[in-house]
Amino acid sequence: MILATHNSLSSYQPKKWWMKILNPFAKCQSLSIEEQYNRGVRMFDIRVRPHTWEAAHGLVTYDVEIKSILTWLNLKAFGRGERIYIRLCCENNSSEMSECDDEWFRWYWKDCKSRYKHLTFCCGYMKK
Repeated sequence: MILATHNSLSSYQPKKWWMKILNPFAKCQSLSIEEQYNRGVRMFDIRVRPHTWEAAHGLVTYDVEIKSILTWLNLKAFGRGERIYIRLCCENNSSEMSECDDEWFRWYWKDCKSRYKHLTFCCGYMKK
């Protein structure tokens, strides 16, 4: 069995002051990625805002760099020879996804798979 978290980056601070008001409804985690990993989590749900590369859930964006998180997890997977799974989600806060969003996410998915070779990207979807 693999331990997984939902909205894995939602423990970080919201980027803007007004997002703090919405955060109780968007926050799914209270532990950082490092803390989740240290407690046995090996599948992470990473949600990214299209075109900005920001960690997000709904209207809230989080003050954490996805690149840094994926780099850290990639090093853990390589150094320990274990499988770490990533579920990527394109988190758009508008009511409609555009073709541009779809193309961007396809590109982002491929870029992440080629850049972070020791991670297993098991699922990708566009949240509408």
